[in-house]
Amino acid sequence: MGFEEALFRLHQLEEHISMHQSTIDEMEELKKEMEERIGRLDGLDKKVVYMREIQGKPLKEIADELGYSEIYIKKISARNPKEYT
Repeated sequence: MGFEEALFRLHQLEEHISMHQSTIDEMEELKKEMEERIGRLDGLDKKVVYMREIQGKPLKEIADELGYSEIYIKKISARNPKEYT
């Protein structure tokens, strides 16, 4: 590989890194905003939304961990839709 080709590849890598860093920055900002909104919730609602949105757990697993029925956790989750958190 010649010097010119190496420089070209380096430039391509830098562009990819920059693009991915921008995406990471955007996602971190969204996560911060989501955590702030979750922080305004109380009690079980807060736990359910945090586990669903931040930890990415399915409702069945949340119910098992918190000791509630899956139906009850689904009701809690439904009253806190994703677009509001």
